Amino acid sequence: MLAFGSLTVACLVFARRFLRTGRRGWAVFSVLCALATVVVMAWPDQDSISVRMALGSFFIFGWLAAVSARVRADLT
Repeated sequence: MLAFGSLTVACLVFARRFLRTGRRGWAVFSVLCALATVVVMAWPDQDSISVRMALGSFFIFGWLAAVSARVRADLT
């Protein structure tokens, strides 16, 4: 849960960074991924924890891969 929480906060930090640099689409993408992760992980059904973890991982690590590729492309 600490990793999900930290990466969710990172989504919001990067959203702010993207807004400041004029990349509104990336900012919206970051906020939506953060919200999706919070909603999926906070769902109250305890019987589906493995499905929720997989779905949360999809959102948060998909965001991380996309942002990493974007930052790397900016550096070259």
